[in-house]
Parts: sequence; C-alpha cells; structure tokens
Amino acid sequence: RVVVDPALACRERACRACEAGDLHKCARLRLYGQGLDGGFAPYALIHAAARLHRVPPNLPAHVAALCEPLSIAVHAVQNPEP
Repeated sequence: RVVVDPALACRERACRACEAGDLHKCARLRLYGQGLDGGFAPYALIHAAARLHRVPPNLPAHVAALCEPLSIAVHAVQNPEP
C-alpha cells in the first residue's frame, strides 16, 4: 500500500525553482487530479517510483488519504513566507 505525491515539477535546469530544489514552486508544476487524470481513480499508473510513499499496514486507508493534504498544512506552518 502506498500514497502518491501528486506534484510533478518540470525538473529542467532552466527552471530556477527546480534548480534550487523548490519543486513545489515550479512554474510548470502539474498535479495528478488537477491537470493530470488520476486524482479520484481507484487505480493509477504512476511513472516515477519517487512519487510513491509506503503506508504502514495498520494505517487505515481513509487516514492514509489525508497524508498529502496534511503535509501541505505542516509545510505552511513550518515555513511561513511573508
């Protein structure tokens, strides 16, 4: 069982955000479920294993589904921008 990081940055050297490691700030950022099909699909083909994160077997699926939204909130609190 896994959860998917839905963000796909361009990762091109010409992209300042990607070059700096700020993939979430990529100007050409695409997301599964927003611009890319698969957000609500029961199954999806993910082309990069790095987008997958293992879920412990004892974590209920409805809780695992909240990992990515929770990570956004945690990141925002830990890294506030003016």
